[in-house]
Amino acid sequence: MQIYYFGKCKCTIHTDHDVRLPETFREEQPYTYEINVSVSKESGIPACGQGISYDKHSCIAKCEGGWLLYPYSDRKMIKNALWIAGDYQKIISYGEWGGHKVYGEKAIDYMRVFFDAVLPINGGSIIHSSCVKYKERCILFCGPSGVGKSTHAGQWEKRFQAPMLSSDAPAVFVEADGAEAYGMPWDGSDNIKVQEHCPIAAVVFLSQGRQNRIAGISQAAAFRMLLKQGHMPMWDQKAMLKEMHVLKKLSAAVPCFCLDCLPDIAAAELVERAVFRNNIG
Repeated sequence: MQIYYFGKCKCTIHTDHDVRLPETFREEQPYTYEINVSVSKESGIPACGQGISYDKHSCIAKCEGGWLLYPYSDRKMIKNALWIAGDYQKIISYGEWGGHKVYGEKAIDYMRVFFDAVLPINGGSIIHSSCVKYKERCILFCGPSGVGKSTHAGQWEKRFQAPMLSSDAPAVFVEADGAEAYGMPWDGSDNIKVQEHCPIAAVVFLSQGRQNRIAGISQAAAFRMLLKQGHMPMWDQKAMLKEMHVLKKLSAAVPCFCLDCLPDIAAAELVERAVFRNNIG
């Protein structure tokens, strides 16, 4: 049995072989909900119907007792064929939010997918963003892949010695007095996995520009943009509606900005003045 703490969760993994999340998440912390995950090498995958696309390389199918994730590169097969569970190293099944089952030695790497639904049910969301810590608070830099989130966060590390909480997928929970970001046991190419959390000072939506320019945006505009950055569990209506509620609360809880920028230190300095000194000029 292995116990981990992340995203306000106590996660207990029951396994008959050595499958572990990063050791950095073993330190006991206060939590508000629990999940139990069992990991097995068995091949008795429940029968499933047709798969639906989840992201660029994965799909989801309804099965008895829960859902299955199958990382797949051939999207035509996802669309045209009934579910074929063939690669037991990369399959996850989970039930109704209490107990979850993971099939295959390497499948634990895909726990993030069922947390896309578990978090909204428990008041949180995974946000596609780079998150840096500065002055006991943090900023989420959002935008599509390739826009320069990690590059901009790197400028904060150089200029302000502001470390990353996550380079790709922090969890966010909205509280009565604001919002908190949490490091999670998975990340993007930078592979930053730290068991920390801190209040969110702002959400900044990035776009590439010919000059550095920042502007505050309305709650409604921020909500529309956050809908593109949340890990929306499209396969589960209950969790999806909860996710939308979390994103709406986040857009109201913290200041949100749009930043057109160059990949330079001056862009980081501009955001620092706007967020921490209330100076957008």
